[in-house]
Amino acid sequence: MNKTNSFIRNVKRAEEAKKVLDRLRQKDPHINMRIENYHYEFVHRRNRFDYQRRTSSSHTKEVRYSEYTDRSADPSTVAHMKKAKLTRLDLILDVQYTPQASQSKTCQEHHFKREKINDTHYDFTLTESVDDFEYEILVHNGDLGEGLPWYCNTTVYWIFHLLFIGWIIRILFVNNSSRVTYTVEKVILK
Repeated sequence: MNKTNSFIRNVKRAEEAKKVLDRLRQKDPHINMRIENYHYEFVHRRNRFDYQRRTSSSHTKEVRYSEYTDRSADPSTVAHMKKAKLTRLDLILDVQYTPQASQSKTCQEHHFKREKINDTHYDFTLTESVDDFEYEILVHNGDLGEGLPWYCNTTVYWIFHLLFIGWIIRILFVNNSSRVTYTVEKVILK
């Protein structure tokens, strides 16, 4: 649908959001290589049309590294979230490599492909992740006892979308909240 739903489902206070950022800064990055081998087979049916069927197999392996550092900004740089009642906190994961680490990753990719490619076609993907990474957080800083506005309720959100007027929720949500982007930056050293 859109990002509004993912924000509404993940609401936190500013103190909790700061703890999430601190936790993400301390976690190790994971780099996974995945190869999906596949080929197409013709299947013949009696008294029916022939068709192609895709047959595939996949293999996954984690890229090994010995050292990394976190270069994310201090979470206090987004402390201005406490001043706004609603803040859309977008988190971005950025994994970078030193020349030595990049060469090591390239060699590991080459060996992995040489070992695991065993079919006519293949798709190779490299994914970078951090455990428990949350991409969208809605930071709520209302007064004590004050709840979220009505347009931040998931039930209201889905009712409006079922009635095909979900755009009203999106407009209210975007106009009444500020947006902050925070990059979790990990650098693989070797």
